[in-house]
Amino acid sequence: GRIIIPLIILPKLISALGVENYGIVIFAQTIVFYFLIIINFGFDMSGTRLVAMYRTNNSKLAEIVSAILIIKLALFVVSGLAFSLMINMIPQMNKHSLLYIFSFLFCIQEILLPIWLFQGLEKMKFITIIDLISRMIYLILVFSFITTADDYLLVPIFRFTGVLIAGAISVYIIITENIKIQYVSIDRLKYYFNDSIPFFYSKLSTAINDRTNTLLLGIYVGMSAVTYYDFVYKVIGAVNSIFGTIIRVLYPHISLTKNMKKVKTAFAFNLISSSIAYILLSIFSAQIIVLIVGENMLPAQSLFYYLGLTLPLVVIGWSLGDLFLAAFGHSKQYSTSSIYSTFIYLIIIGGLYLSESINVYSLIVALLIRLLFIDIYRYYYCKKFGLFA
Repeated sequence: GRIIIPLIILPKLISALGVENYGIVIFAQTIVFYFLIIINFGFDMSGTRLVAMYRTNNSKLAEIVSAILIIKLALFVVSGLAFSLMINMIPQMNKHSLLYIFSFLFCIQEILLPIWLFQGLEKMKFITIIDLISRMIYLILVFSFITTADDYLLVPIFRFTGVLIAGAISVYIIITENIKIQYVSIDRLKYYFNDSIPFFYSKLSTAINDRTNTLLLGIYVGMSAVTYYDFVYKVIGAVNSIFGTIIRVLYPHISLTKNMKKVKTAFAFNLISSSIAYILLSIFSAQIIVLIVGENMLPAQSLFYYLGLTLPLVVIGWSLGDLFLAAFGHSKQYSTSSIYSTFIYLIIIGGLYLSESINVYSLIVALLIRLLFIDIYRYYYCKKFGLFA
């Protein structure tokens, strides 16, 4: 569902909304994504690790779950206030204020859908079922009601509807697992907050690098470029999510067992498979475009050759970061690799801006340099800590 459903919805939205309005919707989603990362606050990593460690200790598990949900709720409220100010102050956002408000509601998934909890408990079937229900509801609503360009406001409303229903199911599952939400002291909240900061920095810097390209394309190149870029990015993301699922499934197990043999096997598999996937995407790019969205999107073909390189680079970075560094307790190096790469990326973007060279290809090159840096940095520290020994 995570892979196929977005690729089914994509051509429908581009066809019904048109290139311009689709681009505007994606632009709004991109801005909201930054707030999603703030509310998540890296708990998908730190929360998963803590739950995996204390899942047999009911009182400790209740404290962890309660603390994370309280912190996320506070971050949601603060983010909502900041987002409201942005809508009032930025003309582009004010012009489509309802679109941005409805898009922001999607952030509530960070509270209602505790993926980190199910990952830590190694009950991945819950994640699969909840995610599939949310996406299927969104799919059905999109195909039932979105027919013209004027229906663009329905896109975030339908996404939120899917999250709301999936969230209700999540809450029910948590109750059946006998996890009781309880009072958590300020000191303990501070502890869990601080524990997740390195992971938050890493996720935030990744979001800045991944999403800034879309923002800059919308500002400097146009909404057509946003649509082409978003399409190719989503296809690559669909393939990437396969590897992401493998890593998410392994992460709590590796954190607990420190099984180096499994880590090395997973790394080799991910490296070879992602490289083959890139070659196949490049060879069959034209056929993929025609099959999914039709011939009118063929100008996006060349993006597969360049943006497609992110596929193996991202998978290598995930493997080295999550399965080696984070799982073996080296969260500082995991975090700093992303932070330093952000500086490099922003310096390149600054250079492109000053030289008036911002276009889709220069932005992709900036992204590739950033990913390559992360891979080299994480590999260096994996070797330094003897994780490849």
